[in-house]
Amino acid sequence: MLTEAFRRGALTAADLHRATALARGRHGVNRARHLSDTCRREPHSPLEWRFHGVADAVGSGWVFNAEIHDSTGFVGRVDALHEASGTIVELDGRQFHGEDRFQADRTRDQRLTALGYVVVRITWADLERHPLDVVERLRRTIAHRSRRRPSRHANPRGR
Repeated sequence: MLTEAFRRGALTAADLHRATALARGRHGVNRARHLSDTCRREPHSPLEWRFHGVADAVGSGWVFNAEIHDSTGFVGRVDALHEASGTIVELDGRQFHGEDRFQADRTRDQRLTALGYVVVRITWADLERHPLDVVERLRRTIAHRSRRRPSRHANPRGR
């Protein structure tokens, strides 16, 4: 319910934080505060919510739901962008990335690659079964890309 409200723009992390502050001293407020803290990045899906913990384990520098543009316009909103290394994480869940999205996702990946980004696709099964492997792969990818990437990279907003 929370992720749907964030995705539709009906709720912000600030709204949730204010609500927990107003409920101070009431039953369940500790759990609500914990939820508010885990929603500070406004996840758009349960898979994104789960990935945010992995991103914290990888390190800082992440921008979530970043809009990317190229010379022809809007490429897409990526799930997570590590700006310094130009690493993009796309979270592939069956709910939002069914067969009908397969070609569109590949075309978008090609456009992102042409801008100098590397796209890492992660599934629910990856996060459920092997989260430490995901953390290690992302750390290695970011370290490798940070060594090879010029200090200036394409602006995610295309400006």
